[in-house]
Amino acid sequence: MHLTVGTEVNPIHTENFEAVSFAPILEEAQRLNLSIQTHYDVTNDVGQYVVNRIKQESFEFLLVGAGISMSALPQDIEAAKHTKWFYPGALVKDKTRQFIEEAQCSVGVFVNRDFEKANDVIVILKKPKDVFLFRYAKNVIAFNQAKISILELGDALAKNRISEGVIREFLNTYPSTTFIRSTSLPVAVLSKKDLMLISYETWTDISDHEKEALQAMPSTLIIRKSI
Repeated sequence: MHLTVGTEVNPIHTENFEAVSFAPILEEAQRLNLSIQTHYDVTNDVGQYVVNRIKQESFEFLLVGAGISMSALPQDIEAAKHTKWFYPGALVKDKTRQFIEEAQCSVGVFVNRDFEKANDVIVILKKPKDVFLFRYAKNVIAFNQAKISILELGDALAKNRISEGVIREFLNTYPSTTFIRSTSLPVAVLSKKDLMLISYETWTDISDHEKEALQAMPSTLIIRKSI
């Protein structure tokens, strides 16, 4: 879906906007022999438009993109030209947060950091409910033959530890998987990965106090499981 903000857009121009917007993805879909349905519209409220459309149709997953710089202030845009500092806490805000909180389906926010292919993937676990990410890890293994690393954040003696049985089952099924336990994000590990999978709750929890480590994070899919 591609939406143009502003209902005052001349209808004569919308057809051209649609063709330009979808050209890259249609070309890639043709290359992969995939059938996709595109949707273009003009609206003054992107967030509400998307939420309403999800309510009207039975979508299982909403995937949205997140820009590395969320600020439109001239001084911030100028500063971005001279620094690569990444502000993780600013990624999931405003319209994106509305999607996450109101969409009646699972939601993924993709952070593109020069993504090419998911060959080496890290799955971040902090809470017991984070194990739903194994479903996505299995898909990446099935379609990309990806190498998976599981990183459990937290103390080994913490009461809210993830069940060892659940993790062991995954490791037994996919023996090439690497398991790491750490109290913080290891920069050296993150910097070598192609993709990071993390739950929305855990991202919200760590994005402020792991700012420096997250400078090294790869492309990332932040997922909120459907309630």
